[in-house]
Amino acid sequence: MSAFLMTIADGGPDGWSGMAISGLAGAAAALAVAVLLTVYFRTGYRSTRDILRHGLAAALVLGLLAFAAYDMRHAALAYLGIVLAL
Repeated sequence: MSAFLMTIADGGPDGWSGMAISGLAGAAAALAVAVLLTVYFRTGYRSTRDILRHGLAAALVLGLLAFAAYDMRHAALAYLGIVLAL
């Protein structure tokens, strides 16, 4: 039984179990965002000021996420020794 479990859970991030865990984590994060947005939009009246303030905050968060993804891409390429010619 333990030999079977060792073949399934190879433990490496490049294996299928690492990919499955990453996919499940992404799905869980998307579900959490969907639940939070549903609760936000179903609770009460929003003034124009509230909508603008929350829109600005969401734009800042998306900008930070885009920067993090951009920076992680360059860090991964540098780690792997890949130099992109411009």
